[in-house]
Amino acid sequence: MDIHQLTQNASFQGWMVGLPVAYIFIAGTCRVINAFPHTLPLGTRASDYVSFDVVAGSTLTFMSYVGFIAWFNMHGTDAEFSYLHVAENKFYGEADFITNHLIIPMLSYQIWNTVICLLLNDLRNPMMILHHIATASIAYGCTYPYGSYYTIFFFGVTESTGIPLTLLDIMEKLKWDKKYMNFYKACQLCFFVMFFMFRIFHWSVTIYYYWTESWQLVVDHVAHSNFHVISNLFSSFFLTGLQFYWGWSMLAMVMGGALSEEGDKKKS
Repeated sequence: MDIHQLTQNASFQGWMVGLPVAYIFIAGTCRVINAFPHTLPLGTRASDYVSFDVVAGSTLTFMSYVGFIAWFNMHGTDAEFSYLHVAENKFYGEADFITNHLIIPMLSYQIWNTVICLLLNDLRNPMMILHHIATASIAYGCTYPYGSYYTIFFFGVTESTGIPLTLLDIMEKLKWDKKYMNFYKACQLCFFVMFFMFRIFHWSVTIYYYWTESWQLVVDHVAHSNFHVISNLFSSFFLTGLQFYWGWSMLAMVMGGALSEEGDKKKS
């Protein structure tokens, strides 16, 4: 889609209006009833931050649901959202359901997320802003349509890791991590397992095929745009590097905690 076609798309209009309206409604309600008025380390009101988490978590849950039923073909071959519609032509197969329920929601979400990250001090992380921009650029390119098959995994299945992460974030910001320690630890374990399952192991296999098949389009001179394909490859290199960086950081934290506990046992 070009910009004009995108802005006329009902799904894009709905998401671009719905996300900020939902956020403003939740954040505004919290302020009216004076819920979670404390401020976070960089000055953001906790209710504003948590409102973002609620909207973000709801969006990720929706995209995860769509991704799972399509990627794992849960509704059979005749279902409207079966990935079999695009499996035979992974890059240029068209499926309106995938475009309207995964690609456009992801694009809208990343645009909104970028704006919120710029507005709220405690979310203004340069690396995350680059992550949102890179993902948005890929999502926009996929509206051509391009790579619809792979968006089912990368925009759908992998986003399921954001559900336990969002719960962890909310509990930490509301200082509920100590109050509900068992649930907090369960979310930690769930996030750790899901992250390595989908964003490290499954991601590694799927991104390999995406890279090799994308490059083959360029080599065979059948790509709709070499610039678009190559720029998407570079964006995916960056995003893949982030996954492994985050994965390594989590392993380091887990190992550091285990070594600390072992040291404490020896001291006692």
